[in-house]
Amino acid sequence: MVRRIETEGSSPAALPTWRERFRLVSPAARRTLVILFLLAFLPAAFEVPRSIGGGWNSSIVRVLETHPAIVAIVTLVLATGALCSFEPPRSLAPSSYARQIATRLREVQADFDDAIRRRAREEEEKPPHVESFRGP
Repeated sequence: MVRRIETEGSSPAALPTWRERFRLVSPAARRTLVILFLLAFLPAAFEVPRSIGGGWNSSIVRVLETHPAIVAIVTLVLATGALCSFEPPRSLAPSSYARQIATRLREVQADFDDAIRRRAREEEEKPPHVESFRGP
């Protein structure tokens, strides 16, 4: 679920950029987001040379070309490891861990929303910029 944070009376220039918003997320969540984003491109990274026809001269790449499911399995294992490093499971039940990770993601979303609101309040409370006058 994506929420839009409305800030009353804010100009578009006062709204945070994506980099500023990304910095509002906790370091552990940022690290996990980057890892999962990069893992999403892993299957494509092995598919491009194969589709172009100029595959690499490596035995590992030849094995991956003949067994493309290996890349998907490796990606799944690495993504699971990234999630487990972000929020270690309390039990071995997958449904329990799914509920646990959903709760954790809601907490991260709430922290992010609070940070955006706090930043908007700080922007409103800032005194207007006063330019200094320099003589000739």
